[in-house]
Amino acid sequence: MNKTNEEERKNVLKLLGDYLRKGNKTQLKLYENINPEIMSLLADKVLTSAFLKMMCDYDLVSCAIMMFENNLNISETSRNAFLHRNTLVYRIEKIQKLSGLNIKNFEDAFTLKLLMVLYYEKNRNE
Repeated sequence: MNKTNEEERKNVLKLLGDYLRKGNKTQLKLYENINPEIMSLLADKVLTSAFLKMMCDYDLVSCAIMMFENNLNISETSRNAFLHRNTLVYRIEKIQKLSGLNIKNFEDAFTLKLLMVLYYEKNRNE
């Protein structure tokens, strides 16, 4: 992995860590109490190479986080993130292409968030 990719990965992990720490207290307790060995085994089974590629893209990860913070509302996310709506839609489509999950759908967004937590827990100490 070249230096810029490694820096991008570290930035993504910091962004994810900050987001998870300021999140819902109940969710935070749940994440903290999951056995790390189980978390790692699960991550190895469900994190695809395309998903891992997405997780190395700061813009896509921040887009997903902003969507979570704005209750999956594209208009609110666009406004609060100071992004043109079409740019946001493009990033959402790219997330869907790489992860196979439609972040505009609650069930898929929930799955994506769990996968992001798995990714963070697996990689945060590296």
